[in-house]
Amino acid sequence: MKSFLKQALKLPAAAALMACGMISAQALEAYSATYFFDIGGKYRGNATRELVKTDTDKWLYQFKSSIPVVGSAKQKSVFTEKDGQIKPLSSQTKYKILFYKKQSDLVFDYANKQLRTTEDGTKKTYPLNQPAYDDMSIEIKLREDLKAGKLKSSYWLADEDGIEQMKLINHGKTTIKVPAGTYEVLKLEKKHSNPKRKTFFWIAPSLDYMPVRVMQDDKGKIYDSQLISIDTKG
Repeated sequence: MKSFLKQALKLPAAAALMACGMISAQALEAYSATYFFDIGGKYRGNATRELVKTDTDKWLYQFKSSIPVVGSAKQKSVFTEKDGQIKPLSSQTKYKILFYKKQSDLVFDYANKQLRTTEDGTKKTYPLNQPAYDDMSIEIKLREDLKAGKLKSSYWLADEDGIEQMKLINHGKTTIKVPAGTYEVLKLEKKHSNPKRKTFFWIAPSLDYMPVRVMQDDKGKIYDSQLISIDTKG
């Protein structure tokens, strides 16, 4: 259960790892969004995601979630954006589940072509030979590729264990109702190596390709997250 709760607390951020759809000319905009999530009808809580511009080309993307008494998770990514090109600089993940705590940090060292990681004080280095993205910046990359009509079927995803390829499956268009309203969406799936794990995302082009719902089936344990509200900062 600890492993599943860890993934569930982090998932609304990773939700946006999947996106596919129509082309838009809309530029990046600062915003905040709130989600309600349910884990097997037993645990319930809220999650927020916020995108903030901190400099001319630099952005901060933050995610926070919590389940009262059980645990909480926080993620943040710093990246640059110029002419639709996303370049992650660093990211951090923290979570606490019952009596278990964990923190991991990533630094994208482009000068030395290295991904430097720190996990609970343990440092490691991996070769950075291709464009790669952390859990948060990959969402922004996918959204920008959608706008440019350049979405790929796979991307390179970085975490404390190194860099691996992430594959996407597009299940097409549908309509979905969530607490925030009714939306025309694209249903996407993250391809897992384990067939007993399934992760689906319902992405709304009208909300700049944000996920309005995320559902994960992890060996029969169901996690469901749905959008409550969104505030565009402009």
